[in-house]
Amino acid sequence: MNEKKHKLINEFAVLGVFCLAVIVGVLYGVLNLRVLPSANEPAAEAVKAPTEADYRAAAGSVMAPFLDQAQKLDERAFAAADPTFVDLVSKTQERLLRIRVPGPDKDVHLSCVLLLEQWRRALSGSASDQKLVLANTRDLLGANPWLIQ
Repeated sequence: MNEKKHKLINEFAVLGVFCLAVIVGVLYGVLNLRVLPSANEPAAEAVKAPTEADYRAAAGSVMAPFLDQAQKLDERAFAAADPTFVDLVSKTQERLLRIRVPGPDKDVHLSCVLLLEQWRRALSGSASDQKLVLANTRDLLGANPWLIQ
C-alpha cells in the first residue's frame, strides 16, 4: 500500500511540474506580446543601403594608402618584407571588410579583398603569389582607377 502512495505522489509531482512549466510558458508568451511592436506601428528606422558613390569614396580612402605603397614595390621587395607594409596590408583588409557594399560593386570589393589576401601570402613567402600579385594589382587599378583618389 505504501508503494502505491509513493507512486501516486510521484505521478502527481511530475504532472504538477509539467503544468507549472506550461503556465510559465504561456505567461511568458503573453507578456512578450505586449512588449513587441504591433504590425501597424512603424518599424525602427531601416538601415540605409550605401550608394555607389558612398562606397567608392569609402573604399578609395581605405585602399589608397596601401595602393600608393604597393605601386612602389617590385619583385625584390618580397625578399625582405617590410613589417610596416605587412601590417598595412592586414589593416587595409580588415577595414575593407567592414565597409557595406552596394550590389553593383560587390565584384570589385571581392577583388580587392582577394588581392589583399594574395599580398599577405606573397609577403609571407609564397613564390606563386609573388609572381602574380604585382600584375594583379596593376590590373585592378587599370579596371578601377577610382581606387586611388
